[in-house]
Amino acid sequence: MGETTIHFNARSSASEVLKRYYSGKGQKVFIASDLHTLYPNETAFYPDLLVVFDVEDHHRSCWNVHREKKGLDFVLEIISKSSRRHDQVEKLNLFARLKIPEYFMYDPDKHILRGYCLRQDEQHAHYHEIKPNTFGHVFSKILGLDLTIDNYKLRFASQDGLEILFGDELVGRLNDKLLAKESDIANALLLVEEE
Repeated sequence: MGETTIHFNARSSASEVLKRYYSGKGQKVFIASDLHTLYPNETAFYPDLLVVFDVEDHHRSCWNVHREKKGLDFVLEIISKSSRRHDQVEKLNLFARLKIPEYFMYDPDKHILRGYCLRQDEQHAHYHEIKPNTFGHVFSKILGLDLTIDNYKLRFASQDGLEILFGDELVGRLNDKLLAKESDIANALLLVEEE
């Protein structure tokens, strides 16, 4: 089954926001969507969004842990009706076994966001659910950001509460400022003409 527009928009906007955010901070990070991912002795998988820190950001046809010498740091899956069980059970267990430090799931149909951080005990690694704060935000220690759902959209915010705007929101704000400047210039010209 193909993905819905909600699924596509959540995945692409998360990728765009995170790439812009870390680029602005000058941080080395690789972010990709739906990338062929290979861990040794495992079946390949395709995370909706993956993040790996301290590596160069360049074109890759796949993420091969053996070749890159580094596993994924963060995975986000956008849950759909057809993938719900696979994402909530099978991938949760797989990513814990692969020792991916954080796994987040966003279910746009049910408006649910869950985050999990990896804990290691004497016998094996397992995920522990990250509890939302009083505002309903779920903090990702790996990303250093709060994740939340706002108006059916997955949002990212800094710890001081500043939302990271989507590209279309930035363009909208710039257009508003340009219109205001054009209005100021037109008013100034009218005043000059009147004098």
